[in-house]
Amino acid sequence: MYVENATERLDFYLDAFSSGDSAAASDLIAKAKFSSRTGDRLLHSMKDNEEGMLWERPDIRFLRPNYMHLAERFQEMELPLRGMELALNSCSSFPIPAIDRELRSFLPHQKLVIGQKLEQAKSFAPCAAMTTPDTKDDSIKKSLRAIRTVPGSLEDLSALFFLFCMELLQCDLPMTLTRTLLPAMDEKQKFDIKHGIVKLKPSSKNLVFAFKCSISLGLAVLLGLMYSRENGYWSGLTIAISFVTERQPTFTVANARGQGTAMGSVYGILCFFIFERFMDLRLLPLLPWIVFASFLRHSRMYGQAGGISAVIGALLILGRKNYGAPPDFAITRITEATIGLICFILVEILFEPARAATLARIELSRSFGEARECIKCIVPCHKEKDLPGSAFQEFRERLIHLKARVSRYETYTREAEIEPNFWFCPFPASCYLTLLESFSRATDLLQFLAIQMDTLKHLCWSIGFPWKDIADLLKDGVEPFTERVGSTLECLEKVTSIKNLIEIDKELQKKTKTKLHDIEMGALSPPYCIAKEDVDKISNSFLRQLNGAIQCIYADEGEEEVKSQMALSLGGLGFCIDSLMKETIVMKDTVKELITRQNPSCHVNLCEISCKVDALRS
Repeated sequence: MYVENATERLDFYLDAFSSGDSAAASDLIAKAKFSSRTGDRLLHSMKDNEEGMLWERPDIRFLRPNYMHLAERFQEMELPLRGMELALNSCSSFPIPAIDRELRSFLPHQKLVIGQKLEQAKSFAPCAAMTTPDTKDDSIKKSLRAIRTVPGSLEDLSALFFLFCMELLQCDLPMTLTRTLLPAMDEKQKFDIKHGIVKLKPSSKNLVFAFKCSISLGLAVLLGLMYSRENGYWSGLTIAISFVTERQPTFTVANARGQGTAMGSVYGILCFFIFERFMDLRLLPLLPWIVFASFLRHSRMYGQAGGISAVIGALLILGRKNYGAPPDFAITRITEATIGLICFILVEILFEPARAATLARIELSRSFGEARECIKCIVPCHKEKDLPGSAFQEFRERLIHLKARVSRYETYTREAEIEPNFWFCPFPASCYLTLLESFSRATDLLQFLAIQMDTLKHLCWSIGFPWKDIADLLKDGVEPFTERVGSTLECLEKVTSIKNLIEIDKELQKKTKTKLHDIEMGALSPPYCIAKEDVDKISNSFLRQLNGAIQCIYADEGEEEVKSQMALSLGGLGFCIDSLMKETIVMKDTVKELITRQNPSCHVNLCEISCKVDALRS
């Protein structure tokens, strides 16, 4: 299903890219956006199913180092598709000026080629064994060469980046995106059986999960037996049917299980009385109830826990014999389920006392810190003089950490969105979700940066072109970007690390009055936050450096095809840098809105708040 979804989105993107009407292009982009949500759900479903399969068979990937799960393979294909969407959303009008008639006539052929590549991805053959149709036709390369060499304006960068993503889908590179971001491993470590056996040992996380299950089940059955010696084990069944290893919204899951058990029990009692004279037919009402519960499983209100509880609640009433009167058994069943849910909540709070909203705020601040470290690594990457295989290692590692951090931030944000607030302040879900979308786009752009820089260095090395010449030309354009964006992310990291503005003012006054006076008088220099004017200035400056680098490439001897690929990668690099600055501004504005909502009585100045945090920590 995912391949059909990806093919459909690809058709929408290519049709919009070659569209001559802005209204038609907007309609196609909207359809592709709807399809992308379906694709995300399919990938999420595949990941969940693969996690469930770990209970059936061990993970033996250490015996096949190049093996990739199907979900991982499709996840790599998803990145270029998201890049195409980013490129089209940044286009202000259609038709795109950089697209000529020759290139527009070439796109249907590319649609066919990439479609065949997507179909091949469904096989479980190793990535190296996958074949692609012959795409090195001279007319194709000639038509691409025209747009690759003329990034005359910022609008042209979107077209260059779109073509770069299209080339990723067309060649074998997308199948190695994840592995290019992994730290280098020597051959001995790849095939070290001892290393693989160590990975089969249970982790501390799994041990804690097993200990938590044991305590909650034991406590639930103990209290259930104290209430009813005959039916005490039902309290343990309520929480045993839907254990998950990952963190989950405790109160939401408990509420869904309780409601599902109650609904199933009531439905079972009603059907029992209706079919009281036809005892052999009483299982028939289970069929429509199972269908109804399947809809509950996929609903946001009940989810998997509520749907399963509803089915089991009805099944235990209609499928029982010699358990006494159905109403009495149903009441006992609901009571035992309540005992089990109370034990489940108590054990979850005992092991994970921190609220999801608090953890989301902490992960938000740490995500800004990881993003800042990634940005800092971009300039040293341009100074790298090693061979392509060892280049940009620190940037790769930082990017892996950032992706893991954003994933945890998403988990806590999704949980806090549906959990009750109780006596705490309402969770500002809209701001956190907006920041999550910005982080997701920024992570994709940084991953594209890693791929583009690795590609550039490989291509320079293959034709003998000195990488240092390109790095020196791009240095003047990259350093202002890293300084402005890095400073802004550092400011946002400090601002989001505090709970309340009033409390930080009180703590500063308690610590010293001199530092507070220095902040008010401007003695402590505030960080510089990027503004919209900076984006245009830095982007235009980088565009000039970009054109200089492309001219330097074409002035050198070498294969024209490789030069065109280098020009395409440089154009994509410029688009990513421009888009990252725009995403940083979106983050800055959203954080300001978030702090304002949390402190409605205070004037919010992000730079001033950052100075106060520095003064408090010094």
